[in-house]
Amino acid sequence: MGKDSFDDETDVLFLFDVGFTAEKIAQQKNMTLEQVEAIISQRVRSVRKKKQKNVIQDVANQNPWKDGIPDHEVVMEVVNSLSTEDIDLESYGARTLPSKKIERADRSDRIGEDFQLADRVEAAVQAGADEKAEKVVFDELQKKRSEWTDVISEVDNLLKESEKTED
Repeated sequence: MGKDSFDDETDVLFLFDVGFTAEKIAQQKNMTLEQVEAIISQRVRSVRKKKQKNVIQDVANQNPWKDGIPDHEVVMEVVNSLSTEDIDLESYGARTLPSKKIERADRSDRIGEDFQLADRVEAAVQAGADEKAEKVVFDELQKKRSEWTDVISEVDNLLKESEKTED
């Protein structure tokens, strides 16, 4: 009897995990609905009792400086233990020279944000289940995006013209 009840319990939990309802499980296993629900609720109780482990949090809690910065001596000891032989300290942290021209990168082959899809999603969220309202919102978002693209293009043209006049 003990082996069969263990097998029944294992079967019930397996069937429940793959999506069968308690009623279907009881019907398949020739058990009462109360027996199936008791097995399922027992597992729920045992899972709740177990402490969920969070490895990252456990490691972080072992840090002696988790509540504040370490003493100055400890910081200096760490800094002095680092090797600086492979680091070019002369140019480390140097700022970009503003007189040097920075070449513009070609970003045409890069995958970017799908603005049309983003506008469709935003329109669907704003309109809810109303398809006509969704179309109106989508068209309005596309119109605003087009206007914004035109403004950016005009600013780019002005910047290019100002670069030409400076040369």
